[in-house]
Amino acid sequence: MEQRIRYCAGPGGQRMESAMQAIQDPIPHNHRWGCGTLNSNGLQIKSYPEGDETVCRFQPPPHFMAGPTNVLCGGIIASLIDCHCVCTAIADAYRSAGRPLGSSPDLRAVTAALRVDYLSPTPLGQPLELRARAVERYGHNGLGSQPPLWRPGAGAWESL
Repeated sequence: MEQRIRYCAGPGGQRMESAMQAIQDPIPHNHRWGCGTLNSNGLQIKSYPEGDETVCRFQPPPHFMAGPTNVLCGGIIASLIDCHCVCTAIADAYRSAGRPLGSSPDLRAVTAALRVDYLSPTPLGQPLELRARAVERYGHNGLGSQPPLWRPGAGAWESL
């Protein structure tokens, strides 16, 4: 059985390569700060399908501290959630359309709103795991032939 655990890290972290293609890899013109393969200054997270969810494992580098040197900055946490959920929505849009990820015309998703309830501090020095799944599709975003907006879900962040 193939091991499905994938790690990725931003600047200063280590990346473990995978034979499985990340959702972000075939997305054209992907300059997003959190997940853009074309943004060398960004987080460059990688999200992978795992059953009906997507998973991203991320090892934050020490300079992502919140103030206390052993706690992760909440803004980084929000960015990780935002980017992972947007890529989950994009993958779901392609899957729902019966199309290969990254095929033309481009399917995109955007974050309409984001709320994060921080339930406990997130310590630095250990990998984080993010999981998401699309739970609702609604509306049209007014960008011509673009897909409707996806609401990947809401939740709270808790350090486990």
